Amino acid sequence: MINDITVITTMNKLAEPLNVATLIVVGVLYLLYSGIVTFYTDVDESNDNIPEYVDLGLSVQWATCNVGASLPEEGGDKYCWGSTGAKTYTGTEVYLPLEYDAAHIAMGDGFRTPTRHEMYELCERCKWQLAKRHGVEGFKVTGPNGNYIFIPLLETDKEGIPVINYWSKENCGASSEGSAERAYCMYVEKERHGVSDRFCYKGSTVTSERINECYIRAVYAPIAEK
Repeated sequence: MINDITVITTMNKLAEPLNVATLIVVGVLYLLYSGIVTFYTDVDESNDNIPEYVDLGLSVQWATCNVGASLPEEGGDKYCWGSTGAKTYTGTEVYLPLEYDAAHIAMGDGFRTPTRHEMYELCERCKWQLAKRHGVEGFKVTGPNGNYIFIPLLETDKEGIPVINYWSKENCGASSEGSAERAYCMYVEKERHGVSDRFCYKGSTVTSERINECYIRAVYAPIAEK
């Protein structure tokens, strides 16, 4: 980060002065690195004929909106892991069965919550660029084939950093920190994104109280649903 500009003097005389072009470049770099100014890439802001899902050139196709949302920049519904709102999964399988998959229940055949490997693929094989859609800050996520989806940053963490978290359909088993169970999730922050895990319920059994609500961004995979 550029903290200041030092003018070097020799024998009380100013050194060669910086020209205007150099000063402009230095000023722009300072604004960018300090976070005072952010450049956003363009995204289509038309609300006409938004498809349900987009082929990004990955192993599955990704929904254009969060579950429960009608526009890419909207939050939609938040869920506890394994809960559809009407019923809650109490089994021990690693992958959430479709009858307890909120994305499948809400969006229909072919749609489901992604696995952690599909989330890794989205994070690692796509180009992530800061963007805004109708004033909502987020990311334009462009796949290998040039198509893209928009991921909104709708919340803030304890330090005030814009974030959003998405559940996967995969449970990672008992936590080493205690009896609470965890499930994999994709986290998206302004400075980074990736796959981690979160507590999904507390207690010693799968019937314990559910905690931590997250959004869900569905994938469309009608041939081999997991």
